[in-house]
Amino acid sequence: MAKRLEIDPDRNLILVEVGGTLAADEVLALRERICADPLYRSGMNQIWDFSRVDDVEVAPADLRAMIEQRTRGAFEQHVRCALVAPQDVAFGLGRMYEGLSNEPNLEIGVFRDRPSALEWLDSTEPQ
Repeated sequence: MAKRLEIDPDRNLILVEVGGTLAADEVLALRERICADPLYRSGMNQIWDFSRVDDVEVAPADLRAMIEQRTRGAFEQHVRCALVAPQDVAFGLGRMYEGLSNEPNLEIGVFRDRPSALEWLDSTEPQ
């Protein structure tokens, strides 16, 4: 899984770009890396861009593990997380993740393109 990680405290934004094969264990490891980064702070919005993913190795049980990991790092402030997934399989998994997530301070949006995701992140309206 190729990836790019950018943490921008000035924009209050974490940008993650993923490509190649999307594997659950690598997503979990990447989340740990984000939380350990000195630029990371609680309350940062996130955009995970899966536009370059060409294969998905994530099962429903993996989605639950991702949600459990995120719940352990409970959000003290309202956070938005935008998932960009133009491919049908990745989009469907994103929607499942959104539906299974029940963190009260986390709002998840799933989008087919990055401009729509960024517009949503910058808006103040709930999804």
